Amino acid sequence: DSDEDEQPVIGRRVSWINYPTSPILSTKNKPKAPGDVPRIGIDIGGVLTRESDPAYTGSTDEWDSTWMAPGAFDAVKKIVLVFGADNVFLVSKVRPGGNMHRRMEQWLHETVNFCDYTGVIRDNINFVPAIDGPDGKGAASNQLGLSHFVDDKFEVLRSLWEDPAGNVRHLVERHQGLLFHFAKGGWSGSPPECEPGEVSPIMRRHYRAVANWLDVLDQLRQKLPATLAQKADLLAGPLDEFSKLPIVYPANAAAVRAAKELPPWVRQQQQRVVVSPTSWRATSAEAKPVVKAKAAGLPKAAAAPRAGGALQWSPTSGRPKLVLKPRQESTPEEPTTAPPPVAAQPAPKAVAQASAPPAAA
Repeated sequence: DSDEDEQPVIGRRVSWINYPTSPILSTKNKPKAPGDVPRIGIDIGGVLTRESDPAYTGSTDEWDSTWMAPGAFDAVKKIVLVFGADNVFLVSKVRPGGNMHRRMEQWLHETVNFCDYTGVIRDNINFVPAIDGPDGKGAASNQLGLSHFVDDKFEVLRSLWEDPAGNVRHLVERHQGLLFHFAKGGWSGSPPECEPGEVSPIMRRHYRAVANWLDVLDQLRQKLPATLAQKADLLAGPLDEFSKLPIVYPANAAAVRAAKELPPWVRQQQQRVVVSPTSWRATSAEAKPVVKAKAAGLPKAAAAPRAGGALQWSPTSGRPKLVLKPRQESTPEEPTTAPPPVAAQPAPKAVAQASAPPAAA
């Protein structure tokens, strides 16, 4: 497993930040298994999870159910039917109480309900702080009595085979066990490469490089221990049942909160409209008819005001906004028709003067 993202979480709201973690496996306080039956150990990160898969579209911070490696849960379910629930273990290397530790346990127990689906006993999920050494996977596997193991790191398999602080080489040979070198994430379709000189000739008899969980089950079916051979058919069949289930997200994860909460632009529209102290200006922006004083025969002072100010109230944003007055075509003034000329009246004839008085006798 990886501690690459063990940086402190600052300013992030993640659902697993306070999730309680299980105690680290102690080889001193746990009784050693006798090793008289075949047992299998399985890594978590990169084996049960699809690390580095470019097709994964979910969050790498808050894992949903699609973070499972292809076919992993259905494969583990079949392995439990063959080996028995008491003989199937998860062994993962984490920083005790760190980000990866909390994220893994939340995902297994809360998001995907791993134990309920696969039949693995919760007490059989173990965490160790190192790959090798007294606190490594080799010593832990010896304590648990494991004869088979699935891991994406060759260093882990080598620790199981030859770690001086504790290994399970004798159990692997006793039960004809297999050490599976799993391709990280199980999505590439190609088994991992390993230098020929890294695997000793005796270890190579039990070493298997596999591309995915189908390869793991196929190799197991071909070389099951004699006590389990009659159950080989249980390892056959498709591994797609879990992937058909609806996607499940962590409780209170960002994806869940996003589905419940409206986006900011919608919330802004639903907020109560707050009256701006300048809202009175919006009334002046209402269009009013323009009356031309000259056309109406009125003095200029009596003409109606022009279309109002440019500041208007916006019900969408709840704030005043600047609105430019649309340009109006000027209305040509009607030509003034001059009254027809008045015909000149003929000058009145002079009134005939009174007839001259009669001449004197």
